[in-house]
Amino acid sequence: MSGQTPTAAKKLTAKQQCFVAEYLVDLNATQAAIRAGYSAKTAEQQGYQLLQNTSVAEAVAEALGERSEKTGIDALWVLNEAAGVYRAARSDDKLPEALRALEIIGKHVDVQAFKERVEHGADANLASILASARTRAASING
Repeated sequence: MSGQTPTAAKKLTAKQQCFVAEYLVDLNATQAAIRAGYSAKTAEQQGYQLLQNTSVAEAVAEALGERSEKTGIDALWVLNEAAGVYRAARSDDKLPEALRALEIIGKHVDVQAFKERVEHGADANLASILASARTRAASING
């Protein structure tokens, strides 16, 4: 399989290597298992079990890391792009887009902003941004 180091390739069967290659297509374990030749009836369980297999998980992680390196797209890039989308959407008064970008940013930096209740010490700037967003949402939703 291309993109896989010889160390990882030695640990996997041909079918597991195929699964890893197929998993990288859409990150869907069930569909990857089917495309790799596992039974469609058991593909969901097989996909889950394959991802639990240490050797397969390592091969997937290596392949994803190599892909990230080749494309230059990593977690920092995604965070910067989401921040840019947020700023642009906010300045254009596109509240739904701005809130979606904030949600992505919040999940990325694990601020737990979207859990039901989180104890935190928010600064005045964040509080005013959230108050403004709530006001806009209320006016849009009537």
